[in-house]
Amino acid sequence: MTKARAEQLRPKIAAAIETATAVLPKTYRLGSNEMVHTPGIVAWAVNGAAFKRDLPKMVEIIASYGVPTEAARALVTKKVPYKVEGDAVVFTA
Repeated sequence: MTKARAEQLRPKIAAAIETATAVLPKTYRLGSNEMVHTPGIVAWAVNGAAFKRDLPKMVEIIASYGVPTEAARALVTKKVPYKVEGDAVVFTA
């Protein structure tokens, strides 16, 4: 391969790598503290998300933990499972 051809392919390769890593699922760990018991908050949000009117707020509440909106929506709509580890909620989306 020539140097010129390698330079032509460089942006395409970088774009392919970015696309591949963007679709990989990420594992999130939502911790608790003295004031908030996260497993209870998540269970409440999952229950509340069953009501169409409340879904946007439930997603917003889970997203406030620093989780992307898409991952929060997947969690509260039960598209992804979660597990409770001590006082933390762990899920992959």
